[in-house]
Amino acid sequence: MGNDPEKGAGWDSETWGTHPVMERDRLKRGNYLRCFCPHCEAKLNEGDGAVFEVETAAGKTGLVRVTAYLDVFEHHTDLDLEEGEELRDARCPHCHHTLILPEERCPEDGARIGRFHVAVGQTLVDMRACVHRGCQWYDLDADDEQLLMLEGSHEW
Repeated sequence: MGNDPEKGAGWDSETWGTHPVMERDRLKRGNYLRCFCPHCEAKLNEGDGAVFEVETAAGKTGLVRVTAYLDVFEHHTDLDLEEGEELRDARCPHCHHTLILPEERCPEDGARIGRFHVAVGQTLVDMRACVHRGCQWYDLDADDEQLLMLEGSHEW
């Protein structure tokens, strides 16, 4: 209703200004996330989702559209993904470079982690997320946590 994510509602509706003590922006739940490839910097958003090229454990490839709202964990795909399946790979649909971080694992279930950029204000921050279907773990790069704080953090 009047909040078309493609047109944007302005960055002020997505972040609250810096707190004089903390000097960090606060990212609210439900915000529309503008996502970008960390390699070619192409926009990953289409409509209300971020699109990724994925490869299943069985070697089938296709596109997955993940809802691009913070803390909304929905996805759509034509691929037959089993509950609990870990993707073999997740890539940028533009440059086809892998987004998987080979040396990092999800602290929740030990699965691989993918990385992409999210625009917050005028800054791009690294966001990491588990590629195990059903896992809702995500995190910010430690350096980026100095720039903003997610709603629900112990500092909020």
